[in-house]
Amino acid sequence: MLPDVPTIAEAGVGGLEDTIWYGVWAPAGTDHEMVDELSRDITRALAAPDVRERLTRSGAEAMSMTPAEFTRFVRSEMEGATRVVKAAGIKPQ
Repeated sequence: MLPDVPTIAEAGVGGLEDTIWYGVWAPAGTDHEMVDELSRDITRALAAPDVRERLTRSGAEAMSMTPAEFTRFVRSEMEGATRVVKAAGIKPQ
């Protein structure tokens, strides 16, 4: 029998929702115009009915964000993960 493992909330870290997400990254220092162009192209692709249908069939939800919105989202995700790591007493190795 497997031991009971508490949920994140049961372990004392409330207000955290963990989901799987994907993003598109470019190397640091990539020209802002190129980043904006990629963002527009990706947004256009995610709006295509056939792409949305495939994502929905696979259980995914298409969400497009501006580069600034994605930056804020990633920072928020990192803050949540940091809270979990600290609450669990995990130390870097």
